[in-house]
Amino acid sequence: MRKNEIVDIDPDILKVLNKIKELKIEKFGKINKKIFSIKSLQWLFPSSRIDVLKLHDDDYVKSDQTRLKRLNTCTKVVKEELKIPGSMKTFRKAFDTNAIHDKGLNAQEVSVVTGQSPETINRKYNKPTREIRKKLKEKIRA
Repeated sequence: MRKNEIVDIDPDILKVLNKIKELKIEKFGKINKKIFSIKSLQWLFPSSRIDVLKLHDDDYVKSDQTRLKRLNTCTKVVKEELKIPGSMKTFRKAFDTNAIHDKGLNAQEVSVVTGQSPETINRKYNKPTREIRKKLKEKIRA
């Protein structure tokens, strides 16, 4: 999103980062070491369409041309490799919903972790479960 963000590295994030490192070495490790260093790519998710003939050009390596424009393919690989269910859009939803319903956190507490406003979290993720809806219907009927 073209902004720097500090992320706390927990075991799940470390697992993803290690897998990314493996995939970078697998894809770019065969390229002549004199003209290219994997570390010179500043993007966490480099593009699979990198022009290997331009990798000696430092400006090219650090340009937007070497980054993924869309994360769909990257997400697919991460999901398959790490056996993570869901889609990009549902990762946060699953995290927020689990935090609210299973861990008993309120929207303000979840907001501190995810960065979304408590109002958005309440509107999108703090929906009653099927069991709660059934109980409320029974209560209304009585």
